[in-house]
Amino acid sequence: MTTNNVIRLKQLVADPEAYIKEMIQLHPGSNHNKEAGSFIIQNDIINSALRYRWLEEGLFLFCFESFSPIDAHFEFVENPSAEYFSIIFYFTESSSHTPFYVKTTEGIYSDDQCALFFNGNLNAEIFLKAHHKAFGLRVDLHHNWLKKNIQIDTLPKDSVFLNIFTKNQTSYTHTNCRSYISPIQSICDQVKEGKSPFTNLLIKKEVFQLIIDYIQDLNKISISISEKNDTSTLSDLSLQNALKYMKNNIYEKFPGSDFLAEKCGLSESNFSKKFKHTFHVNASTYYKELQMKEAVQLLNLGKRVKFVAHKLGYQNVASFGRAFKLHFGKSPASSVE
Repeated sequence: MTTNNVIRLKQLVADPEAYIKEMIQLHPGSNHNKEAGSFIIQNDIINSALRYRWLEEGLFLFCFESFSPIDAHFEFVENPSAEYFSIIFYFTESSSHTPFYVKTTEGIYSDDQCALFFNGNLNAEIFLKAHHKAFGLRVDLHHNWLKKNIQIDTLPKDSVFLNIFTKNQTSYTHTNCRSYISPIQSICDQVKEGKSPFTNLLIKKEVFQLIIDYIQDLNKISISISEKNDTSTLSDLSLQNALKYMKNNIYEKFPGSDFLAEKCGLSESNFSKKFKHTFHVNASTYYKELQMKEAVQLLNLGKRVKFVAHKLGYQNVASFGRAFKLHFGKSPASSVE
């Protein structure tokens, strides 16, 4: 469970009942109050509280808060047969720069806040630095619940929500989600301390509004991003296989445009033209940028420069340092706060 002062946890995605079972198995000594729907975990490596509610058929709610004196690494394991979709809001209470980062097949995101919407095909990792309090909320929505409560066929065709619902896209992550903190804190407070005879109704009302607001925001984001040709909602679907390959093999050498073109079913010249038109750089430069972003994340996690250089395939620290400085204008060591 822990390695080199890092707590490592795995979780099968998009399955609320499996999540509860995993928590019981991972923390046999935890205080689990099934009637209240809560887990309280307190030991030398983690201080965490998880509270859950089955709001109605097909709709699960989890509220969480945690703190660990060591780095935490959470791995989300894909679950292709899952019939649930998940929305997660994740915040840290520290003003530190990039206290955690999220890595998915769609990209790498580093901040003190994020919102993540995904289906069972998600394969992702979250890294949280030591001594940072984290809190948030997760909503699991069954496929049938969504079809019953949302008119799917009326959503924009380029909607992020629709792409994830139809599993043409695995997930979407964005880090500009501070506007959700107030309603999320209100929901979590109700789950934790609500005494009113109407507590369940009040929670459902606020969760319903949160889902509506978030899906509406996803639709706005999808439209504005597609206009800008952002990588998160790629307008030219023929390039997706190349992007996924590069992001999933970021520690390898650049495979070559001919290889990536074959992955996409395109000629090399057509692939290069499409890629340059979409991202305004060639595939080799794009891949180098991905590697440099990964280098920053690893350094911010406390990894040594030598480790990062070797991880990214550089022959020595000096060559990595030159590439890093050329890209960011400063050395790897000086980039870490």
